[in-house]
Amino acid sequence: MLGLLGIGLAFTFGFTMRIAGVAGFVLYILMWTVALPPANNLVLDEHILGALTMLLLGLMLAGDHWGVGKMWARIPLVERFPVLR
Repeated sequence: MLGLLGIGLAFTFGFTMRIAGVAGFVLYILMWTVALPPANNLVLDEHILGALTMLLLGLMLAGDHWGVGKMWARIPLVERFPVLR
C-alpha cells in the first residue's frame, strides 16, 4: 500500500515520474496476470491500458508540464542522478 501511495503522490505532484511510471506499469501488469485468462478482451483490458498510460506518462516526464517536475529537476541531487527525475 505504501508503494501505491508513493506512485500516486509522484503522479499527482510530478516528481520522480520515471520511477513512478515504471513501478506503476509493473504493478498494473502484475494485477493483470492475477486473473489469467482475463474475463474481458485480452488486448483492451483496463489493466493493460492503465499500464501503458503510466509508462507513457513516466517516460514523457509529464510532471514537467503539469506538476513540479521542472523545479524538481533543478535540485542538485536530481541533477547528479537523472533517474530521480
